[in-house]
Amino acid sequence: MRVTKEEVRIFPLVDLEGKRYVHLDQLVSNLIDNGCTVKELKVPYEFQNANSMLKIKNNSQKRGNVRV
Repeated sequence: MRVTKEEVRIFPLVDLEGKRYVHLDQLVSNLIDNGCTVKELKVPYEFQNANSMLKIKNNSQKRGNVRV
């Protein structure tokens, strides 16, 4: 979050085998605990059997200080 003004988008949310990233839920939890808004959004395209992305916004007063 230190290198962005507003948001980060992560796509795809799967590994090379097309399985959901194992640590994704923990990552989302850590981001929320550090003052971020995290949304998983469907996208109108597919890559490696993935069709959703993670959209992360830093809502903390000290922008850029989120560490995961």
